[in-house]
Amino acid sequence: MSGPPEALLLSRREALLNSAALALGMALSPAQIWAAAKDPARQNTTPARALLDDLCDAVIPATDTPGARAAGIGAFVEKAVAHGLRGAHETLLTTFAAALDALSEGEYLQQSEERRRALLADIDARAFANAQDDALPEALRQWPVLKALIVVGYYTSEIGGSQELRYLLTPGRFDPDVRLKPGDRAWSSDWTGVKFA
Repeated sequence: MSGPPEALLLSRREALLNSAALALGMALSPAQIWAAAKDPARQNTTPARALLDDLCDAVIPATDTPGARAAGIGAFVEKAVAHGLRGAHETLLTTFAAALDALSEGEYLQQSEERRRALLADIDARAFANAQDDALPEALRQWPVLKALIVVGYYTSEIGGSQELRYLLTPGRFDPDVRLKPGDRAWSSDWTGVKFA
């Protein structure tokens, strides 16, 4: 008797991600978004990709481990926005890009890296403030959604889950008090604590 077709087999990681997505009430899991982002038939570089790559570098830059750009998070974010992950509207990327250009009084990506980072730090502080800044354009107030998608994409990517985080396929015993040394990394087996909805 032959087993199920290979196309129907899920990796353990995909099964866990899909189960977590169902438990959190998400229409699509990060694993499904990643599958769409990596599908060669669906890959196309949009005008938003250059901006997303720059934002990825700002949120999770390369250090001693690859950053969000190297992990291909731009493609993940495009697919996540298209599918409304975290309540993202399908026009999020275009309206955010236009608002960034208006705020920088020219094309955002043509500004120096120092100016781009300063503008983004200002948007970040204002968008995450307890009292919403009404002077901040509505499109830029969507920064927390976009930033969350970058973070979710990174820590559910192969690079984020196996190089940035320590990976242990089968976690060992429960230790309620684990001593950490400087330079220790968090474990990637606990990503389900991220609030998706």
